[in-house]
Amino acid sequence: MIVDMSTGITTLLPVSLSDTENGVVPPPRNKFSDGSTPFSPTAACFNKYGDMVYVGNSKGEVLIIDHKNVQICGIVPIPGNAVIKNMVFSRTGQYLLTNSNDRTIRIYENLLPLKGGLKFLEESNHAGDEQDKFEKLKAVGSRCLTLFREFQDSITKVHWKAPCFSGDGEWVIGGSASKGEHKIYIWDRAGHLVKILEGPKEALIDLAWHPVHPIVVSVSLTGLVYIWAKDYTENWSAFAPDFKELEENEEYVEREDEFDLMPETEKVKESDVDEDEEIDIMGVEKDSGFSDSDMSQGEICFLPADPSPDLPEPQDQFVGSTSKQGDSNQSASALSEEAGQSARLTSHISPPLEAMDNSAAEDNGGTSSRRKRRSSEVL
Repeated sequence: MIVDMSTGITTLLPVSLSDTENGVVPPPRNKFSDGSTPFSPTAACFNKYGDMVYVGNSKGEVLIIDHKNVQICGIVPIPGNAVIKNMVFSRTGQYLLTNSNDRTIRIYENLLPLKGGLKFLEESNHAGDEQDKFEKLKAVGSRCLTLFREFQDSITKVHWKAPCFSGDGEWVIGGSASKGEHKIYIWDRAGHLVKILEGPKEALIDLAWHPVHPIVVSVSLTGLVYIWAKDYTENWSAFAPDFKELEENEEYVEREDEFDLMPETEKVKESDVDEDEEIDIMGVEKDSGFSDSDMSQGEICFLPADPSPDLPEPQDQFVGSTSKQGDSNQSASALSEEAGQSARLTSHISPPLEAMDNSAAEDNGGTSSRRKRRSSEVL
């Protein structure tokens, strides 16, 4: 089913051709009168632009559905009618990956145009009305998807868990569904097994590949998340452009003119850079690696902020004025108290100063009289 989050409308999609033969919307659980389920949906995914839904069922069919008109536009049967467990498109929308119950991962190439795929399907359905409906939908499906590659482990015959594409669609990864192991298989798109990553002895639940970088995330049954990244080894000789890394010592034989100075060849070449060219320092280049759709609008880089000041309310002004008056009164009272304390201190300190002045004056007077007496005595 499809749920429109903006309106809350739920639309039930057909899971087999028998659901739409009479033009009736399928029942909620697609059951016969005896309660048995003939065909149940097992996997589903949107195409790149979201105008079609690809549904896999337990009969081993991939249904191409126009979800707006609730109509099956094409059918692609899986070899051996194996039950489909997972379906996922590559980020470019060019390849569809399916994981079936027959221990095989299949990649289908999308033959529909990335834009206007529904129009192509409508034209294909109108042609050849004399054919049987099922055969007609199979013929349309063969013009939509074609088998490109199959991946399987012919030795261990393991089931696969959560297979998916890499960010650029050049690699395919799949986890082992065995309970006692945490293994991740990596293939190139040509079908060659490149690497097997072995983790702890914990069952693997889910996988995800980073959209840009070669980083894989796996989830184990115990609830732990493991991040797998490339192991980079430091090679300091690679930083010098004229250096060459050697595995062992080698005898070097120099050329006759290798270290001769040749001024003619050492002239600096003129630069081809146009110095007068204007450089755009404000524009932002769009990184297509983070966008699944070419029709999506550009991402918002920043939101300009232009705050408008709040108008002060009269009550706030009154409270502010009263608080200012109170602060001024408190400051004035504090100043007056300080002035009074300083005056008291000066009043207490002044008598000793006056006594010292008087004593100094008396001493001066005494010495002068003594000097006078001595002078008289001399006379």
